[in-house]
Amino acid sequence: MVGMMVGKHEWMMPSIWQFVLASIVQLWLAIPFYKSAWASIKGGLANMDVLVTIGTVAIYAYSVYMLFFSPHRQHEGMVHVYFEASVMVIGFVSLGKFLEDRAKKNSLNSLGLLLKLTPQQVSVQRHQQWVTTPIDQVVIGDILRANHGERIAADGIVQSGEGWADESHLTGESNPEQKMVGSKVF
Repeated sequence: MVGMMVGKHEWMMPSIWQFVLASIVQLWLAIPFYKSAWASIKGGLANMDVLVTIGTVAIYAYSVYMLFFSPHRQHEGMVHVYFEASVMVIGFVSLGKFLEDRAKKNSLNSLGLLLKLTPQQVSVQRHQQWVTTPIDQVVIGDILRANHGERIAADGIVQSGEGWADESHLTGESNPEQKMVGSKVF
């Protein structure tokens, strides 16, 4: 494609090689797009894969026609084919799907790690005494105690005392500023 972009068409790969490489992409690497597009159409909807499939198959079919069947296929000694366009569309969309999947996986891993930060047991005031209980038995209205150096088990309002809370695991800041909590929502 670089040759075409800079006006040096002699740099372009021969049309028959473009056909071979584009055929590999269209008939093998693009199969997941075709399957997804077909399932989407059967479901009565059209997703991005339908657009990618229609566009790339149209480009590929036009280029095959121009290469092998068109009586007017040559203009100034060149065959006007666009195999590289279909390959680039499939390549860019595949790259986008890969990056999206990787981002989803990383965010799910991050959520799992964040959930591991939650303490499993907390100190709850029940009947004027502090009792250690599992976190899943805490209900709205319970008064919890967070001692120095402990993780804060739940959102709430500070009833008494004050301290510092590291909120970097919530904000995502790499250089967190610790925030003073006391007599306010944290």
